Amino acid sequence: VSVTVSGAGTTVPTGNVDITGAHTNCSILLAGGSGSCSVVFNTTGHKTLTATYGGDGKYAGSSGTAGHTVIQASSTTTITDITPEPSKPGQAVEVEFTVTGGGATPTGTVSVTGADVNCSIKLSGASGSCNVIFNTIGVKPVTASYSGDANYLPSTSPSVDHTVKNATTTTITVDNPDPSVPGE
Repeated sequence: VSVTVSGAGTTVPTGNVDITGAHTNCSILLAGGSGSCSVVFNTTGHKTLTATYGGDGKYAGSSGTAGHTVIQASSTTTITDITPEPSKPGQAVEVEFTVTGGGATPTGTVSVTGADVNCSIKLSGASGSCNVIFNTIGVKPVTASYSGDANYLPSTSPSVDHTVKNATTTTITVDNPDPSVPGE
């Protein structure tokens, strides 16, 4: 937020200007009658900022307002891990993911797809995990889709390939002769 305080006299106004109307407000120490500082909005919508000048020895206090609109920001959804890798048909497979944005912590739900039994979970601290199940073997592309919230637009992760393999067991069925002799 940039402000300018002007007066009718020949001297330049000095002092502080307080900016309010945001979730995190700021204060400006005037230099040459102007200055700037940064505020933070945590929610979307139309906002009204108020700049309040406290005055100095030569100028009385004053205030001014300006409108500002906060829109939904983009989000990024990323699958961070799939375990176990590879898995077997019918086995529970944990898919971990994160959702990031430029401001407040994203909330909402993430749905994981690409399996025969998919899952969905509410975010906790912008991350989470849930279990899916694959019933057939092969390489399976898995994606995580974020629903969005009041502050963030929806997003979908790039697909991550997961391998499902049949389980195998190797068993020695016979060893003849038993016992044996050296060199036999």
